Amino acid sequence: MKLLAAFRDRLSAWRRRSSRSALARLWSAYDDLEDAILIYSMQAELVYSNTHARALIEILSHSGQTILPTGLTAFDRDGKRVERADWPLFRALRGEPVSKEEFQFVLPHVSGAGRHRHVRISAKQSDFAGLHPTPLILVSFTDITDLKTVERRLRDSEEAARREEARLTAVLDALPTAVVVADRDGRFVRMNAANESQVGFVHWAADIADYDVFEGYSPHTGARLASTDWPLARAIQKGEVTVGRRIDVRGGDGAIRHLSFSAAPIYDGDGTVAGGVVACEDVSGLVQAKSEAALVGAQLRLLIDGARDHAFFMLDRDGCVMTWSAAAERIKQHRAAEVMGLPWSSFFTPADVAKGVPAALLHEAERSGAAYFQGWRVRKDGSPFWVDAVVSAIHDQGELVGFAEVARDLTEQRLSQAELQLRDQAMQAVAQGILIVDARDPCEPIVHVSGGFERLTGYTASEAMGRNCRFLQGAQSDPAAIAAIRDGLRAGFETSVEILNYRKDGSTFWNALHISPVRGEDQQVDKFIGLMADVTERRELEDRLQQAHKMDALGRLAGGVAHDFNNILTIICGNVEELQLQATHGTLLRQRLDLIARAAKRASLLTHQLLTFSKASIVALAPLNLRDIIEQMKPLLASLIDDSMTFDAQVAADLRPIVADRSQIEQVLLNLAINARDALSSSGAVRLEAANAVPDDCKRMNVADAGSCDWVLLRITDNGAGMPPEVRERAFEPFFTTKGENGSGLGLATVFGIVSQAGGCVRLDSRPGGGTTVEIILPAARDPVIALPTYQDPPAREDRKLTVLVAEDEDDVRELVVRALQEAGHIVHDFDNGLDALAHIQNRDTAFDVLISDVVMPGIGGISLQKAAVAVAPRLRTLFMTGYHASKVTPDERTSHMISKPFTGQMLLKAVERLSA
Repeated sequence: MKLLAAFRDRLSAWRRRSSRSALARLWSAYDDLEDAILIYSMQAELVYSNTHARALIEILSHSGQTILPTGLTAFDRDGKRVERADWPLFRALRGEPVSKEEFQFVLPHVSGAGRHRHVRISAKQSDFAGLHPTPLILVSFTDITDLKTVERRLRDSEEAARREEARLTAVLDALPTAVVVADRDGRFVRMNAANESQVGFVHWAADIADYDVFEGYSPHTGARLASTDWPLARAIQKGEVTVGRRIDVRGGDGAIRHLSFSAAPIYDGDGTVAGGVVACEDVSGLVQAKSEAALVGAQLRLLIDGARDHAFFMLDRDGCVMTWSAAAERIKQHRAAEVMGLPWSSFFTPADVAKGVPAALLHEAERSGAAYFQGWRVRKDGSPFWVDAVVSAIHDQGELVGFAEVARDLTEQRLSQAELQLRDQAMQAVAQGILIVDARDPCEPIVHVSGGFERLTGYTASEAMGRNCRFLQGAQSDPAAIAAIRDGLRAGFETSVEILNYRKDGSTFWNALHISPVRGEDQQVDKFIGLMADVTERRELEDRLQQAHKMDALGRLAGGVAHDFNNILTIICGNVEELQLQATHGTLLRQRLDLIARAAKRASLLTHQLLTFSKASIVALAPLNLRDIIEQMKPLLASLIDDSMTFDAQVAADLRPIVADRSQIEQVLLNLAINARDALSSSGAVRLEAANAVPDDCKRMNVADAGSCDWVLLRITDNGAGMPPEVRERAFEPFFTTKGENGSGLGLATVFGIVSQAGGCVRLDSRPGGGTTVEIILPAARDPVIALPTYQDPPAREDRKLTVLVAEDEDDVRELVVRALQEAGHIVHDFDNGLDALAHIQNRDTAFDVLISDVVMPGIGGISLQKAAVAVAPRLRTLFMTGYHASKVTPDERTSHMISKPFTGQMLLKAVERLSA
């Protein structure tokens, strides 16, 4: 028996050694697997980990190792945190097998991108086919982090492709011209919304043969077009480009419409035709207009022939007669049949023909559009007559086709007033500059100047006599104006130009110069009389007026766009806030919602800048101590300037307060400092000055009531590169920038809007290589500076359920407001216009606590609605919503407040709470 027992013990020991050996070989094979393998005892102690598992979670040894490193957190595939008791290991310990479930682990001992790992885990109990005496927990997991990254990038790519497709569709649908795109077989693959609204094409052709469904006719022959003759078919089959081909098409309503087609082929990368695109526009109105123009032409012919004092006729491009009117026959004594094809020069005196006057007039008309002539002409019987004529160039689609002359016979007036005309011109121009030039001298010297000439130019008569008038011209004189003077002198006809001339001291002035020829008894030009007038001030005022009109137009456009965009941003901000409250922190959805919210905030800042430029932002004008503002901002402004540059601020000790919005004045200082810094290279200087304006400042800045000079002047100067004239003229335009992608183009535009809104003026002086100076003049305050009290939230109070009436014409904004109020427990009545809202109040069916109204609505706006509502319900409190300027809104803090768009639901509720407190 002892021998049998010993044998049994040895057999059991051998079996245990064999099992451990087989189990060790099995576990050793796990080291070659790509999956991570972890084996735990039923006491949750780590028994084995393969190489991949140790590399992933940095397990150093099995001995004494607990489940996983301390601080490890796990989330399921939906981002919900998984408690430790529900981890696959513990579920397997409870006898619950886990098969290929996905988890996200945060490894506390790993830094960087590898900290977050996505894994697919399986766990179960196993005795390894009896090789282990007790069950163990086998955990296997696969790292699918890279797979998840690829899947996310694929989703992002698909989403980007969908957005691009949506943008292309939106662009095509926004075009007023109908557009169709077809493939190489002629099958329609895309058409925009204008096809139906503008052209009426809604049929989707399957191929070119299918184009027969469209009924089109040639406007010239009336023949119906074959399917292959449509411009799109010719573009696909022959590679032809068609521009503006008219085809008369019968629409779905049976009516003929005149359409203009432009088509072009679309090529593949190898140069083969892959399809075509056609744009179609309804030109029925243009065709009708041309028909009406023909009728007007016939009527005009009757008018021309009925004019007895004016001879109308046309010349071809070579100057030969093409048409002849009844008045021309009466004045010139030639019948139409006699002059058709006759050269225009046949009506001029031999002297003028010899000097080339007819050809010079035609050349001038072709160059500038019209040429004027006063002089002698010859009738059929050879008698001279004096005419006042204008010759105009006639163009058809940009090509010169001929000339038209309108001539009036002024012989009697000429003979009776020839002597008085020169005297009258001189008498009328006594206060202006007059000079007389000898036309018979080839050098054309000045032979007489008036006192007005001396005062205007600074030259005395002795200094000007004998010189050609060209000595008044300079480098900035317009070559075109100089050429017009030269051509007029050569041709011997009157010339009027405005030219930049130079005084004796080198200063410039704009000279409105009118030159008239004076003829002798031989009809030759004897003298030229020049009449000069200084129109510098008028020109400067015209330039300023033009710039003001341009900036005002841009401001109106920017303000309108910003107002509409504020409504859109209100919808975006409000709905994103609601979704943020519902989304769990840390989830992908919440991250994307936060991203949208930040983007909407940046867009809101952009609309605020646009409203500021357009002078449509809400501002709080009050007396401000500009000196204190500059002193407080000096460290910030200095920090904006690089160490290699210098910054200096000089503020007058007796600087008067100004009337402005503090935040906007700070914005002006920041924008100007940044612009000055960007204008400098590696070194340079920026200087800020503030002082009380003097009369010269007020005059230079062209402010109203410059005599009182109740203004404060702010000046910032840099010695940077400066601006060329073309940049300087556009410096205040919104979105114009010379900084490329680094500039928004709203810096100086915002400054212009802020200063204008505060009642001030901006002046910019800059030249290439000479630096830039920006001067701002602002009205001085008549009242003392008063420290504004800070706002304090009302004391906590029990929630009060209010009855609220909402009036907002933008449906989506109204829906957001109503939803926010209702979720807060308030009773809401909403209307899409002020008239319906007022009618509801006047019915007195409901006692309202608060009226929430948009300021601008069709029919009746928020201001009028509030006035009428308060007359019915005096205790009613009003909250105005606006994305525009509040200059017409003066809310009483006790009964009405204002909230600016864009806002969120929570912002609205806080505004209602403050109003009702």
